[in-house]
Amino acid sequence: MKQKGIYFLLALLAAVGIFFVGASYNRSPEGSRPAIQLGLPDLATSKTVSLLIDSGDKLAGYDKLQLPKSANVLELLKQVTKVNKLKFDYDTSSPMGAFVKQIGEQVNGQDAKYWQYWVNGVQPMVAADKLELKGGETVLWTFRKSLL
Repeated sequence: MKQKGIYFLLALLAAVGIFFVGASYNRSPEGSRPAIQLGLPDLATSKTVSLLIDSGDKLAGYDKLQLPKSANVLELLKQVTKVNKLKFDYDTSSPMGAFVKQIGEQVNGQDAKYWQYWVNGVQPMVAADKLELKGGETVLWTFRKSLL
């Protein structure tokens, strides 16, 4: 039981660290906004987003990405994986929305880990194709055991 608590604490600390790394990608050129942007993005000035992919082995960051035509989290991920020639698989058969199954070499279920995403440090309770992006967000995809 004590060992599970330590693993939970380490996972929580890693998630917080990743959030701060992701948020720091959201700097404006003028330096007028703080490096860590909490709350809603400044929609008047930003039509780009940042994406981080934490595979567990490495962290890849993509900054100042133009919003896709269909500006949701899934379309952004599809755009980045296509441009960077990463393996990508998802399932849209669920009425709840799209379910990401693979990014790169990591496939859901390996070592009881699954792909999960956060937007501006918050884990949405909707599928990636249901969350619309407005601009200025930082999206983080992680491959890990679920904390829920």
